[in-house]
Amino acid sequence: MVDSELMTREVLYVGSATSVENCISLMTEKRVRYLPVMEKRHLVGVVTQGDVVKQLIADQKFENVELERYIHEEC
Repeated sequence: MVDSELMTREVLYVGSATSVENCISLMTEKRVRYLPVMEKRHLVGVVTQGDVVKQLIADQKFENVELERYIHEEC
């Protein structure tokens, strides 16, 4: 049985349309590593800090590639 003193009563969660930036902001502000993803009162997934960091890195790499492509086209 879970000790009621250990559990979180007000669980933070996000919707599937929540941006990566909003997820990482919420995780940082509230000091949590996991966010349940809810749709119409149903759990549809879980976002982890690792998931968010991976996506931010992928987005940055894509942006870098596009910037390099743009710079080389201009030369």
